[in-house]
Amino acid sequence: MKYLSAVVIAALISTAAFPSQTSAQYDPLEWTASAAYGYLGYSKSDSRLKDGELLTLRLANNLNRWISIEGLYSLARNLEGNSDGPVPNVAKTWTACLGAEALLHLVQQEGSMFDPFLAAGFGVNWYDHEVLSQNIAFSTRLGGGLNVRFSDEWALRADLRFILPGGDNETDGYTADIGISYSFGPAVRTYAAQPSSWDQVRPIAPVPVTPYAAPPVRSQPLPVAPVAASQFPSPFETKYEPAVQFLSGSNKIDPRYFPELDTIAAAIAASPTASARIEGHADKTRNSDAEYNRRISQARAQAVLDYFANVHGIPRSRMQAIGVGFDRPKFPNDPANGNPANRRVEVYITRP
Repeated sequence: MKYLSAVVIAALISTAAFPSQTSAQYDPLEWTASAAYGYLGYSKSDSRLKDGELLTLRLANNLNRWISIEGLYSLARNLEGNSDGPVPNVAKTWTACLGAEALLHLVQQEGSMFDPFLAAGFGVNWYDHEVLSQNIAFSTRLGGGLNVRFSDEWALRADLRFILPGGDNETDGYTADIGISYSFGPAVRTYAAQPSSWDQVRPIAPVPVTPYAAPPVRSQPLPVAPVAASQFPSPFETKYEPAVQFLSGSNKIDPRYFPELDTIAAAIAASPTASARIEGHADKTRNSDAEYNRRISQARAQAVLDYFANVHGIPRSRMQAIGVGFDRPKFPNDPANGNPANRRVEVYITRP
């Protein structure tokens, strides 16, 4: 057991050898519970207690992709007294700890197995013997850990903490443990719909529009069969599907898509009576929330509408932004990663 801490540290260092598979951000589930088995060590050789085994239970609330608040309960049942220490008459005792920590996740990327984190918090220890000047000891906890995810729910977890005493300098030491964690609840989102903006607005050269030229009149008109009026759609609607994709949880338009949007804006501006319906879409994973995806798809459609209005001067009264969510995918979605091609917009131009 004394070498368990070295295993934990080696696991943390190994994360540098495994780069993430994608830059898309990962949305964790709201709650994470874990159970671990490990080792409680004391820093000083003349400590009142010998090192021993440790059981730890944890429950974390994942506030967002980066921050978690975690409560913990740990129990070391069979601690032996140190015969070389200042209180050699302590044969056997136990200690329990209640603590709270804040976790800072260093990597939260979709498709990555590895989630290293830093931790800081405090703990309160109880002893059933007065191995200290009293039965209760307060301490500060600093360290880190690593989650190795096998799915959105299950992960292997390793932790290392250094225990800094709050008064009695003989309680300082460390804990190292390995266990299993299970995440549950809805996916945590950090997105909040806001008006879209651009880092800079560049001038757009007008797109030339060829004026309509009437065909020459024939001296002998060709016979035309009568056609029912219902065969002519009115009003006339044209669908545009620009190759615009958005990052996960984002409504920002990449500047490389501006030329294609400029062409669509010219088609709207060419007819003073034309109107446009802009539909935003989202992809879907097994943990996707319908209301969140409806809002993010609405924000994507609104970003395109704002671009047409701010850059090309098209009146907002002639345009409408609609969020469809993930209800109408164009391509199949992967349960774990979704599909970036479904994070898109469609533009419908109606000419009466």
